[in-house]
Amino acid sequence: MRIAKCTRFVAAAAFLLVLLIVLSLPAMAKEPAALTPPAIIKLASVGLSPELREKYSEQTVVVKVKMVISEAGLPDGELTVIASSGDAAFDQAVVTAIGQSAFSPAYTAEHKAITSVIVLPMHVKVEKYVPEEAVVQAE
Repeated sequence: MRIAKCTRFVAAAAFLLVLLIVLSLPAMAKEPAALTPPAIIKLASVGLSPELREKYSEQTVVVKVKMVISEAGLPDGELTVIASSGDAAFDQAVVTAIGQSAFSPAYTAEHKAITSVIVLPMHVKVEKYVPEEAVVQAE
C-alpha cells in the first residue's frame, strides 16, 4: 500500500512536470526580435598613392575589415583588418576610407538604435594607371 501511494505521488509529480514544460514551450519558442542591420550611407573613396595605383592597376583587391558601428552610426573604436590584401599600405588606405564613411546603425524591432559589429568586405577596383605627364611651360 505504501508503494502504491509513492507510485501515485511520483506519477502525479511527473505529470505536473510534463504539464509545466508543455505550457512553457510557447514562451521558449518565441523567436528573437528581428534586427535591421547597419547600412552604408556614404562610402568614402579609397585614396591610393600613385605607386599603389600603378602596382594594382586594373585589379580588384579585397580587404575585409571588422568594425563596431555605434548607436549614432559612426565607426566606434579600432577597425581590424581580418583579411589583408597582402599590402599594409593598401590595407591602411581602405581602413582610412571606412573610418571616414557614414553608416546608419542597426535597429531593433522596436526601432531602437543599437551598437553592432560587422565585417565589411571591401572590393576595391583599381582603374588603369595612366601616369601624369609633367607640364612643360612654353617660354
